[in-house]
Amino acid sequence: MKKIIIALFVSVLLVGLGSSVEAIDFAGSGCKNGEKYSSTTGQLCLGQGNLPLGCTSPVGYSPLTGQSCGCNGTVYSTYNGQLCPVSNSTPTISGVSGPQSLNVGQQGTWTVTASDPSLGYLSYSVNWGDNLAVPVTGGGYSQTQQQTATFTHVYNRAGNYNPTFTVTNQSGQSAQTSLGIAVTGGMIGDLKVSISGNPLVVPYGGSTTLGWSTSGFVTGNTSCFGTGGNGTWRGAKPIQGAYATSTLYENTTFTITCSNGIGGSSVTDSVTVKVSSLTPSITVLSPNGGETWKIGDTQKIYYSYSGPKATGNFALYREGSTNRCLLGTNLLGTKEFSFDLKNISCGNGEYVSPGRYKVEALALPIDDLNIISAKDESDNYFTIKSQSTTTSTVTVLSPNGGEYWNNGGANKTITYNSKNVGDIFINLVAPESTLNNLIAINSPSGTGIGIMGIGKKGSTSYVWDGTICNSIERPKNGEEIRTGCVLVYPGNYKIHIHATETGTYGSGHEVSDISDALFTISTIDTTTPSVTVLSPNGGEQFMRGNLINTGDFLNYKVKFNSKKVGNLSNFITESNDINNWKFKKYYFVNSGQGFKPWVSDTNIGGVQINNSFNIGNYYLLSIWESQDGLERSHDFSDKSFIITTAKAIPTSPVPSAIESQPIYSTVATCTLNSITLRKGMDTEEVKCLQQMLNSKGYKVLDTSYETTYFGESTTSALKKFQAEMGLTADGILGAKTRAVLLAQ
Repeated sequence: MKKIIIALFVSVLLVGLGSSVEAIDFAGSGCKNGEKYSSTTGQLCLGQGNLPLGCTSPVGYSPLTGQSCGCNGTVYSTYNGQLCPVSNSTPTISGVSGPQSLNVGQQGTWTVTASDPSLGYLSYSVNWGDNLAVPVTGGGYSQTQQQTATFTHVYNRAGNYNPTFTVTNQSGQSAQTSLGIAVTGGMIGDLKVSISGNPLVVPYGGSTTLGWSTSGFVTGNTSCFGTGGNGTWRGAKPIQGAYATSTLYENTTFTITCSNGIGGSSVTDSVTVKVSSLTPSITVLSPNGGETWKIGDTQKIYYSYSGPKATGNFALYREGSTNRCLLGTNLLGTKEFSFDLKNISCGNGEYVSPGRYKVEALALPIDDLNIISAKDESDNYFTIKSQSTTTSTVTVLSPNGGEYWNNGGANKTITYNSKNVGDIFINLVAPESTLNNLIAINSPSGTGIGIMGIGKKGSTSYVWDGTICNSIERPKNGEEIRTGCVLVYPGNYKIHIHATETGTYGSGHEVSDISDALFTISTIDTTTPSVTVLSPNGGEQFMRGNLINTGDFLNYKVKFNSKKVGNLSNFITESNDINNWKFKKYYFVNSGQGFKPWVSDTNIGGVQINNSFNIGNYYLLSIWESQDGLERSHDFSDKSFIITTAKAIPTSPVPSAIESQPIYSTVATCTLNSITLRKGMDTEEVKCLQQMLNSKGYKVLDTSYETTYFGESTTSALKKFQAEMGLTADGILGAKTRAVLLAQ
């Protein structure tokens, strides 16, 4: 499509007659038909057959009234009907002004100046030399001034042009002139977007090919731009080409626009590709009944699917159960779904275990929410078996439904049976109906399942302290390490236990059980907590260091008992008066792991008596405060201990072969990472452990002779440290031992 804008302006300047006018005989008493002057008065006659007031010629307009004198572009006078005079003179073109070089698409303006000796009207026309001729009427009458006409034009093709300007008077006589114009650049042709293929309707998720071209050769600044759809269609495009669309899921309009880039014209065309909606359909092909799967193996579900773009959700459900065991999701189209049949949760603390199952497949359209989803399942049940050659079981015995526990006072005992499994993982489960208003407000994970504890392999019971935790670890043959624990709120719950098989394929299969019915946990015990400082408890002596990283280590131990959420803080104080200790000298030691509920535990730690401490007699003060700040409990050392002057520290290590001789060394600067260290290991971290034990007085080898091997000497030194710190003396560096060691 070609758009051409032509603006035409014709301006005419008229100048009136002189300021004096001949006397006029309005009565016409001495005027005869056709006479110009009255025979009686000698005045200019005015009446039938003569001229209007102020006119001295039938051509033009009266300078007095502005009325036409009768012969302005007509054969007969409009005033008296007489034949108008004919001019015998051709008009004169005195000049043409305007540009003689342009770019394609650039607008030019030209002005033509002309006059007519007969003082009649002039008409104008122009032939631009590109097959476009424009007639223009207009002009004016003037005795002294020339007439002008102004034209604008845009050339859409490069080349040399000679437009011709023509001026014509009322008698039909004309004059012409021309000038040369050089036009450079390209050409904008008509644009048409077409779709190859049949038809312009594609199936849901289908694609097609767009093709476009221009009607002429485009060069220079000409460019095209595609919009609509997605992918690489959007953006700059060549003047012609093809584009394979991406998959289409809705009716899509593609538009291309080409312009010369100079501010001139542009052309646009569009095409819409329609998408036909299809109803989704999915069919489970396998397993479809009679197959056997083994827990721990990688399994595949085979299916067929037709319809719009959709996500497939795959799940298992056991014979006689309404719980769905979600296997995963994928974008439908691959015809198969692979997954590891391992630790698959079925909700409410249950996991996939040996039994009879069906596969359920659900197709959920992605881009069209108005399309109904499709579902299919196995025609018949298939079997899931254990990998193990032995039978592994766990069974909850108590609480198994109907029990009533008061969460306070004595700890509660959970009983169970287990066979051919490892450690027993015990969880507290809230029924789904009470999840939002019960467990969600106090469960660390907010999932409705809280970790209660870990029963040892082969055990038949577990003593529960009334809390659930974010994380519980049990190092081999060690005690539990509990983190992120909170006291359980009153409500109705079930116990869920699960364990891993200890057979050949133990890592791939878990067995589980859950209480048959709900039991009740009653109100929270609000007993005021107690705090007791065990050490230092009086008479001890600690040497102050002369540097920030030297001096004896003051190892403390505090016993406390609490069923409420609170915080434990420790201080070294000069006064043992709870009301005035802050008015004396005191040092902050640490704060006990934030506001968390504690039940009969021991707080162990240490601080180095470096050069920031003053010499004197001091006490250890331990303060517990409830989270709401309404309850407090505290205890001081029974008697004061002494911080005395620093002992000399040798500038070089003092080796010794005698076990009882003290070892002096600088503090170890190595780093212990999170791995567990035990006898028989050979690693740089073992050397770091030996350096730390040596620096704290638990001799492994002579200083500077540490090795990377974890042998009997390292085991013995580590056990001694664990025993003195109140830890399980197993000679293994686990998470809890590492934390205490790094705190010293």
